[in-house]
Amino acid sequence: MKTLTDLIGRRLLVVLLMACITIVSEISLLFAQGWVDDGTVVRLQTSTDIVGMGTSLPATELHLYRDVGNPEFRIETAGVGNNPSISLKSSAFSWNIVSAASDTNKPLKFYDGISTRLAILDNGNVGIGTASPETSLDVVGPIRFQGYTKATLPAAGTTGRLARVTDDKRGVWMDNGTSFEPIYPVANAAGFSGANAGIKIQAAISSLPSTGGTVDARALEGTQTIDVNMFSGVPVTKPITLLLGYGTYSISVTQAVTASGTTILGSTPGDGVGGLIPGTTLKWTGAYGGTMFTFWGLISIRIEELQVLANNLLSTAFQFGQQAGGGNVWNIYMKNVRVPGGQGAVVSGTKAMLDLRGPSGGSVQDSLFESCAFTGGYAAVNAGISENVFNQVQFDSSTVGLLVNQSASPICVGCLFTINGTAIGIESTEQVNSIRLFAPWFEGGATNVILKKTNAGLISVTGIEMFSPKFATGNGAGNMIDLTNMDVQLQLIAPRTTPANDVNILNSANSGVVILNQSNGPDITVSGAGNYTQFTSYGVKTGMTINGATTINNTVVANASPTPGAVYTASSNTGGGTTTGMRIKNSGTALTTGARLDFEVGTDTNRWMIYTADGRSSNVSSFRIGVDNIGDYLAITRNGSVGIGTTTPNAAALLEVNSTTKGFLPPRMTTTQRNAISTPPVGLMIYNTSTNKLNFYDGTAWRVVTSN
Repeated sequence: MKTLTDLIGRRLLVVLLMACITIVSEISLLFAQGWVDDGTVVRLQTSTDIVGMGTSLPATELHLYRDVGNPEFRIETAGVGNNPSISLKSSAFSWNIVSAASDTNKPLKFYDGISTRLAILDNGNVGIGTASPETSLDVVGPIRFQGYTKATLPAAGTTGRLARVTDDKRGVWMDNGTSFEPIYPVANAAGFSGANAGIKIQAAISSLPSTGGTVDARALEGTQTIDVNMFSGVPVTKPITLLLGYGTYSISVTQAVTASGTTILGSTPGDGVGGLIPGTTLKWTGAYGGTMFTFWGLISIRIEELQVLANNLLSTAFQFGQQAGGGNVWNIYMKNVRVPGGQGAVVSGTKAMLDLRGPSGGSVQDSLFESCAFTGGYAAVNAGISENVFNQVQFDSSTVGLLVNQSASPICVGCLFTINGTAIGIESTEQVNSIRLFAPWFEGGATNVILKKTNAGLISVTGIEMFSPKFATGNGAGNMIDLTNMDVQLQLIAPRTTPANDVNILNSANSGVVILNQSNGPDITVSGAGNYTQFTSYGVKTGMTINGATTINNTVVANASPTPGAVYTASSNTGGGTTTGMRIKNSGTALTTGARLDFEVGTDTNRWMIYTADGRSSNVSSFRIGVDNIGDYLAITRNGSVGIGTTTPNAAALLEVNSTTKGFLPPRMTTTQRNAISTPPVGLMIYNTSTNKLNFYDGTAWRVVTSN
């Protein structure tokens, strides 16, 4: 008979078996429908199987669905420096989308296995072709706009939208909210009708909007003609960039540029003036003495890569400055411009290859001329006024290389002055603020003048500074630097000559010369009556000559060399007992006139001085030694009286010592040292430290000075 326990156990066993059979059936059914588990990977069984999450009808390989809220797909890593990514790969190519959390700005990168093609930073900047965009959209490489015609442009209304208009030569247009307008347009001059290049360029300029733009004339190559003013009617607020082609443009009409911000760029076959000639040539075919380009009352002018043929020496290539009733010119930038001049005799006139002064004077300021060459004309360059910089510019003329006037302050850096015949390297004709030359090179013949004022009347020049100039000219019989009729201080620092020749300077009564020479520098001769001459030698250098009909006054000669050596030598071989030396002379007529010699070391202003006081007053005249800013220590009067501590020793005394704070201290010695004095004279006095007594010699023996 079966017990209740047996019945319960058997039924429980049946239930458990049925449950196992059900589970196995479900698992078998599951994997029979496409899932495979190989122990480490769970995958779909066939390539046609798809997965739905939240849906029983997936439409793609992976379909996420949520009927409430937003479905989310997340790839997450907890490791520091880990960068989660999605890889998209085909048989030929692959893409990686990487969240570069370890990089600066935490970019999201689209990487093609070679470089980052697209990057989005955590600050919202998007880069195309760069992994580190610096703006909202930073594109490295060209951008292409799909084109519209003017008739097919979409309706305006979205401010800032861009579109390329294919049937308009001005290029890209922008939606300003109410209409589309061209932005910084480019007009192709070759596409305009006209009998020659000048008319086509003029039409292209006229087609640009009031905000200006670019005229591309590079397709107009070869031999071209310009017989109209291309810039006619252009307002001052319409900047034009003109791109010229490879070839020669014959210009017969003055090109009056009237817009600030105008740029003229030629073609560049080589490296400019320093090497090959620029590819664009402008040739003047107009009237004799004409001007090719004028720029009056403008700001920010740029001219590059041009060769300009003015064809006669009285034609001006470029004229800047002030027109009658007009304004000044600021910020000119000229680079790699070659103006070789033309043919014809040199005649008097005021034309220059580059004229920065204009017909009514005016100011040309804060401008830079770089790697240019100006040759020919009355003056190669008329420097105009204010501070303009010439960097590696060649000045070459048969008359004047650089004409400085109208309070000009030119700065020349590494410039070459080629001086032909009787030409002058630098000439000043009017009031000049300053002329500064850094490493200039002067080359020419035997008697060339580097610096001179040619017209009559005294002019004032605040300062002329030549730093490390090189003179490739002979000294001949003339003066390389002529300061006649100038009120100026000339500083000549570390000059060089090739071949080795003297540097001759003609000083003037109103001018001063400061020379800092080197031990291997040239010999320097200063002639004429100068107001001030200072010569400093770095190293042992004696090549300083001061001569002329009139003695140069107030001459300072110094030696900056730590090696002992002669700074100034005065020598003579006249014989007959003639004494040679150096004279310090004051030619003043006042009774108190004096002369002085100073000894100065470093920056110490308390220098020793030897001088004469009241030199023309015989009753009080004296020779004195003292320290400037402190006082006189010793005085010698004309009658031979010597004063120590007083400048007016008693006429009856040969020596007067005066002090209320110091005493007279005779020589101190022992008795043995006193007795060792050979043949002491009568009256010799010493203080005996052996006896602490004052001794004097009476002619036969040493005596003690006592109170008796």
